Amino acid sequence: MKRPYYLFSNGRLRRKQNTLFLERADAQRTPDDAPEDTGAPSGEPTGEKVPFPVEQVEAIYVFGEIDINTKLVTFLAQKSVPVYFFD
Repeated sequence: MKRPYYLFSNGRLRRKQNTLFLERADAQRTPDDAPEDTGAPSGEPTGEKVPFPVEQVEAIYVFGEIDINTKLVTFLAQKSVPVYFFD
């Protein structure tokens, strides 16, 4: 059964075969308008991976600072999984 996923943690969203992984980062966040902002994702990865199979994902709601790439966006589009970003 598909269900929505709500991501409140900072980190990186990755794909390995048909499983999505959220690699969590530490809680420190750099504001977008800060002088030290380099455009890179805030926080260092902690190594903790939270897996969820793409077949069980209805939609992804992102409230934290998440790093993704275009291959992941293409994969989610092929699987008809919408991703919503909130500030």
